[in-house]
Amino acid sequence: GGFTDVSWTSGSSWHESPKAFLYALKSKSGIGPTKMRCKTNQDYKAVFHSRTYGPTFGTGHDLHISDNSHTSTNNLTCIGCTYSLPAGQNNYFITEKHQFTVAEIEVFGFGDAKKESCA
Repeated sequence: GGFTDVSWTSGSSWHESPKAFLYALKSKSGIGPTKMRCKTNQDYKAVFHSRTYGPTFGTGHDLHISDNSHTSTNNLTCIGCTYSLPAGQNNYFITEKHQFTVAEIEVFGFGDAKKESCA
């Protein structure tokens, strides 16, 4: 997963986020919960926003969730480009592959977001 303190927009551009990080609660490689921060002087490309992309963290892309992520194999992980790779792990330690299909997504908001009714 990933966290950023920058609100998502539909523009096509990189955004700085000094508080951004990637995390894994579990991984295919078997290591326990892990938090990965941006490498030194890399937080200026912490997240990429685009109306044609899902959440994208880091150049390369360290973590990219595509449109129709539950059926698409265009979701990518290559941790280590912008975010620090845990010692002894390869770039695909979370998923075992560069491309993957998403089984489940959870989105959390913080702060003063407006509550909207689905009724």
